[in-house]
Amino acid sequence: MRADSLSEITLSQLAANVGLSHTWIKKIEKRIKLPLWGSGIRGKKSYYTFEQQELFRKIALLRRLDIEFDMIKDLYDIEKEIARFLRKHFPVDDKTRKERYANVYLIQSVEGGSMGIEYDADKREASKKLDGELVKMYEIYANTMKIVSKRADSQISELKTAKDEFLGITGEK
Repeated sequence: MRADSLSEITLSQLAANVGLSHTWIKKIEKRIKLPLWGSGIRGKKSYYTFEQQELFRKIALLRRLDIEFDMIKDLYDIEKEIARFLRKHFPVDDKTRKERYANVYLIQSVEGGSMGIEYDADKREASKKLDGELVKMYEIYANTMKIVSKRADSQISELKTAKDEFLGITGEK
């Protein structure tokens, strides 16, 4: 990757944009086993795309919610598995009718972006066995996301309580 592309940023820019140190960025790559994007190996600079920056921003948010690295890695892995499964078994091709395009939305699509992963709904409906496998994967993913949601709700509640306390100090509450 090269820095002359408008869509790529350096490790320093990434760290500043997501509020983490260089060391934490590299630690996240290693712990969650993300691809070593622009790895900086052998003196080369590390470069990251906007989509990769967004993934790090979401991972940083999950860490701020006290989500363990192992759970974040599980989320990342199940998302990769869902994406691969959809593309392998229910791909959109020239036979797919436009009205039968469907999307699965994940925290991040593995190749970047958050537009969702398109698949052919007719192909999915034609195979009950494969559909059952996809449903099982998605249930695991959904249950994990429920835990994340509960932690977010807990954080919101704590922030509201702290806000009320601060307003009480100023006499506004």
